[in-house]
Amino acid sequence: MALILFVLIGVGLLLLLARFRGFYHPEAMDAAQASRQLADGKGFTTRNIRPLALWQIGQHRGAQPSLAQELPDTFNQPLPILFNTLPIKLAGDNSLFGQAGDGRAIAYIPSSERWIATFAMACFMGAVAVGYFLARRLFDQRLALLAASLLVVCDLFWQFSLSGLPQMLMLLIFMGVLYCVARAIEENNQGRLALNWAALTGLGFGLMAQCHGLAFWPMLGFVIFAAIYLRPRGVAAGVTLVVFALVCTPWMIRNWQVCGNPFGTAGYAIYDGVKGTISTIMRSGPPDLAEVTPIWWRPKIQAGLLTQVGALFGLLGSSLVAPAFFLALLHPFKRKETAHFRWAVLSMWLVAAFGMALWGIKSDDMVSVNQLHVLFIPAMTFFGLAFVLILVSRLSFAAVPLLQRAFLGALILVSALPLILSLLPSSVAPVRYPPYMPPAVNLLTRLTQDNEVIVSDQPWAVAWYANRRSLWLPAKFADFVAMSDYSKLGAPIAGVHLSPTTSHARFTADILFGEFKEWSSVIARSPGPTFPFKDFFPLPVNGESGFFSDKRRWEELAASQGKKIGP
Repeated sequence: MALILFVLIGVGLLLLLARFRGFYHPEAMDAAQASRQLADGKGFTTRNIRPLALWQIGQHRGAQPSLAQELPDTFNQPLPILFNTLPIKLAGDNSLFGQAGDGRAIAYIPSSERWIATFAMACFMGAVAVGYFLARRLFDQRLALLAASLLVVCDLFWQFSLSGLPQMLMLLIFMGVLYCVARAIEENNQGRLALNWAALTGLGFGLMAQCHGLAFWPMLGFVIFAAIYLRPRGVAAGVTLVVFALVCTPWMIRNWQVCGNPFGTAGYAIYDGVKGTISTIMRSGPPDLAEVTPIWWRPKIQAGLLTQVGALFGLLGSSLVAPAFFLALLHPFKRKETAHFRWAVLSMWLVAAFGMALWGIKSDDMVSVNQLHVLFIPAMTFFGLAFVLILVSRLSFAAVPLLQRAFLGALILVSALPLILSLLPSSVAPVRYPPYMPPAVNLLTRLTQDNEVIVSDQPWAVAWYANRRSLWLPAKFADFVAMSDYSKLGAPIAGVHLSPTTSHARFTADILFGEFKEWSSVIARSPGPTFPFKDFFPLPVNGESGFFSDKRRWEELAASQGKKIGP
């Protein structure tokens, strides 16, 4: 186990130094800026401003919220925000990190991102440790060590650790939940009530739900299993539900008080792919749901389930043994607790898969915010590895210890190939460009004041890298003009920031006829007469990013500093 811990720390350091290229998920940057707000003593507030959130809070309060004050965050769950305040405080002040035109600054990544990734890796290490003790309880120490080794070399875990997404914190909690489930099954088989373990399971699922709302679905899967399996029927399931509700209720009450919806703005994300894209929904006012009927959901759910089936190998970390879990369902394990535990895992996974299909899961990125398959890799690895070892034990070479060790070594080596290849020297850009160029976005800190608002097509990046209030580009240009003309925001708009999010968008499908059609002339750098910001400042790289402003702020900044600003 000490060797596994040594490998964990070594690989983590290598990835942080050689592979880390910064965050690239909007959800990661959004959560990070919310954590900074909390670390700065501003409470659960946000600088990533969604027009939908403005409408929602305004409807609840009866008046448009003023951005002269910090806006309450109604999208993120609280636990990752609270958890990441510590790495952000350890990182110190990252508000300014070099001139965007400086070649040395182009590759700069804020140290706070590395600290957040480091804490995520610590959660992964803790999850491996809990998984080791769980596997030893279900099987034996030999299998536990082999399974822990396979988890350490699984590249998908490391990708999530570097992503800034909450999955590694959820994984640590989920491994504790699985340990409680195993103990509940043991208590049940011995004829005792498992209410204490059921309560701890509900507590764990409640904490997971405070990381990501989709945790409701694996919890529901366990409740179904507990209602059928644990005696007396329904009691343990009821205890789990009650504790889960007690953990989740305070945050739901807070959301209700802030915006009139217990699920906040995030609740509307379920309409992604049903009533437009998530981007269009969040950039608009009240969504028109009058025509939405249950039949509208069938194509989304069907496509989501088929996507998960087709990409299951990748979603399970390209592991050689985790998919064998489904074959292990056919094997009659001698230990009753072990045999019964796999049905609990299957129940949780099946319901979670439905939840992911309902809310939407990406098919082109194994690392995404709604990807919960990664949580099941350890448990599936335990059973898949056990099944493989049983098959190997029946082969002729199993009697030769050297050949058996060679087989196990080859199994670990092949599983580690994606991780090994990722550590080799590469010519990829040191930052996630396109669409993100942190120093170029950070330049907006010098061009604007803290009391001003920046309208942007990537407000999460502006809020995180520039620490400025940033309004997501409204879906309707008329809404933007109204905000600019009549000061509906309660704070002045400094300008409009455009990035490769729009400059790299599909010209016909997205800009001419898609979600950015009302901004097509602005994206083409030729705004019409009604556009209030006439001066344009190109940002690195190659002017693919730019800032429309009310005055030539960059010239004023250059004069004050006595040097050239920008490219």
